[in-house]
Order: sequence, then C-alpha cells, then structure tokens
Amino acid sequence: MMIYVVTCGEYSDWWIKGYFETREEAEKYCLKDTDSHIEGVELLSLTENQKKITYLKHHEVVFDKKDNKWIMRVEPDRYKVYEGKRQATNYRIWLDTSIFYVEVTAETREKAEKIAQDCLYKYLAKEANL
Repeated sequence: MMIYVVTCGEYSDWWIKGYFETREEAEKYCLKDTDSHIEGVELLSLTENQKKITYLKHHEVVFDKKDNKWIMRVEPDRYKVYEGKRQATNYRIWLDTSIFYVEVTAETREKAEKIAQDCLYKYLAKEANL
C-alpha cells in the first residue's frame, strides 16, 4: 500500500506536514502551500518473525511540587520501547527540590503511574519518619 507524505523545507531542514491516503488528497493540501513537496512511500508490514517480538515500555513519570503538593504530569506518551526482559529492579528515581522523577518498566501507563505514586508515597513517608 502506498501513502503520500507532504514535506516542506530546504537543504537539511525538512519536516513532515502530513500523510495522505491518495496523491489527490496530498495535492489538494499542497494548494494552500506552494513550498510543499509530495513523496510516495510504500507502507511497510511486519514480517512473521517481527510479529513474534515482545517488547516492554519504559515509562517516565514526573511529579512537580507546587504549593507543597506533588502533582503528576499528564504525559501518556512519555515512554521508550525496547526489546528485552524485565529487570530485577524495574524503576529508578531522581529527586530535586521541586521534581520527583521515576523511570519504571510496566505493561501499561496506568500501572507505571501507580508504581511511581507508590514510590513517591514511600519517599514522603520516609522523609516524615513514618
């Protein structure tokens, strides 16, 4: 299957403006921007071996301290995908005076956020000597 990519720019500074199912749609889009270029690209499919690959998501969950409260950022797409096995320690924590940052390996964003919240609460309890 072929898709059509509309790009704009010059020399080494190019960016994608849109993807279209037909060349005609791409051409209509380009009517408003004469500096755009259309390129047909073959849509790739996974091979059978690639379909068998399992992967994990390594989420980054960040809390900001505002008015003495920790607020979790809404960043559902803040993760990296990698192939491999879950590590024995599946999270790391960074902290400064106003940011609590947790990297966590989990199947879903919801699970990653729950683990990160647990890490934050453990940290806060330890700081309060509870």
